[in-house]
Amino acid sequence: MTADFNPDIKVSRQHAINCSYSSWSRHFPKENLIEAKVLSPIPSEFLGYLTADGIRLEDNPYEYIINNSDNDYSDWEDEQQNNDSNNNQISQIHSFQEFHESVKSTILALDNSVVPKLNWSAPKDAKWMLINNSLECRDTNDIYLLLKSSDHIVDDIDNAFDGISEETDSFPFELVLKKFVDVNPALEFRVFIKDSNIVGISSRDMNHYPYLALELPTVRSTIELFFNQYGRSFSESSYILDLYIPKPYTKVTIIDVNPFSPKAESYLYTWDELLSPLPQDEFEFRIVPENNTGSFATKEFSESQVPFDVVDAAVDTSSMVQLMREWRALQEKDES
Repeated sequence: MTADFNPDIKVSRQHAINCSYSSWSRHFPKENLIEAKVLSPIPSEFLGYLTADGIRLEDNPYEYIINNSDNDYSDWEDEQQNNDSNNNQISQIHSFQEFHESVKSTILALDNSVVPKLNWSAPKDAKWMLINNSLECRDTNDIYLLLKSSDHIVDDIDNAFDGISEETDSFPFELVLKKFVDVNPALEFRVFIKDSNIVGISSRDMNHYPYLALELPTVRSTIELFFNQYGRSFSESSYILDLYIPKPYTKVTIIDVNPFSPKAESYLYTWDELLSPLPQDEFEFRIVPENNTGSFATKEFSESQVPFDVVDAAVDTSSMVQLMREWRALQEKDES
């Protein structure tokens, strides 16, 4: 939910670092974590590859075609331009070959089914790029496509310390590969912790699930027990926990930890509500109500998505040319 004001929350560099995966994952019990491997530090060449225009994947003859300002068909089909772009992308992959091989071996070690993320963010906004419409990756192509297509990942790389209250030095980036677990999105919850107390819990999936209301007391009790055992002793007194609690709702699996910052999605809360003082243990557990589904049931990250014909065209030069011709024909028809 969009905040009804712009809260002035000062986030320190250390707070951001403590909420980085390799930092927070050391604090919580392994049985509450999804199996994962951390590749760190990420070489600068790989970071450059992730933020560069265009996409070139391993053993893939296709690439994103970057338009120039002339928007002329001859420019789209210019062989020399395509070859130069292609060679540049191949050169980039070769520049981090050792890291690339580490990614390959890690995928194999995790049964060829992983979910990628950087220090703070997963490329959730780009999952529509994969055929299975999920974050499950089976090879390096899947991983690189997700990472390069995600605004969340670019934000991690370029703006990780925006709004930090003091000067920041460079910080090593890490690639986290988690073993893929098929989760029920209805049972994912975001827990907001402020000053070592829970101030709110929200569903992360913005759809109404009739059975959830009956299970809330059990889920709430499980979350509170876990937080009292492990969450209060975390190095940060204010942070955000993303949890998965499947049936029979007695075990917690941590999906992620995030800084307590307005950059994080507040879901069924506003930041004004989350910052308002509350008596201890009197927080609300919010799920999408039946009579308000229309207010919330929007497709997550829909602003990052485009029609399938555009996606197809983006990785196939002939499809791009055909799409451009169809658009030109439609424009000429409208003008006639």
